[in-house]
Amino acid sequence: MAALFAAAALHKIRRPKEFLETFSDYEILPDRFTLPGAVSLVMAEVVLAVGLLFDPTRIHAGLGGAALLLVYGLAIGVNLSRGRREIDCGCLGPAKGQLLSSGLVVRNAALAIAAVASSLPISSRSLHPVDVISFVGGVLVLALLFNAINMLATKPSPWPHPERIS
Repeated sequence: MAALFAAAALHKIRRPKEFLETFSDYEILPDRFTLPGAVSLVMAEVVLAVGLLFDPTRIHAGLGGAALLLVYGLAIGVNLSRGRREIDCGCLGPAKGQLLSSGLVVRNAALAIAAVASSLPISSRSLHPVDVISFVGGVLVLALLFNAINMLATKPSPWPHPERIS
C-alpha cells in the first residue's frame, strides 16, 4: 500500500500541470478550490505512503488510505452517474488516457479493503527464509493481479450501455 500511494504521488509531482488538469476535469470542487484540493491530495498520498512504513502510524495511515481510496471511488462514481466516462481517471498518472469505468470503482473498493488490512496488527515472530520467499512471491502475484484487474477495469465493456439501447 505504501508503494501504491508513493507511486501515485510521484506521478502527480512529476507532471503537476497535467495532474491539475485531470483533477479539474472531475468537476467535484468549485474552481477556486481546485489548486488547494490538488495540492492537499498529493500531500495526503505522501503522508500515507510514509505513514504505512512505520509501526506507530501504520494503523492510522491504513485507515486514512482506505478513506482516500473510497473518496477516489466516489469521485469516479459521481462522474459516471453524470455520464462522464470520457475523462482521464488519472489512476496511472496524469494524461495516461485511462477512461472512467465502473470497474475502477470496484478496484478502488478492493484497494480500500487492502488498506484496512494493512492497518491490522502484525505478528512479532521472527522471519524464516520460507517467509521471505512467500512474501516476495505474494507481492509478485498481487502486482500481476492488480495489473490484470486494472487492464480489465479500463477495457471498454463488450455490452452496450443501457442508455444506448433503443
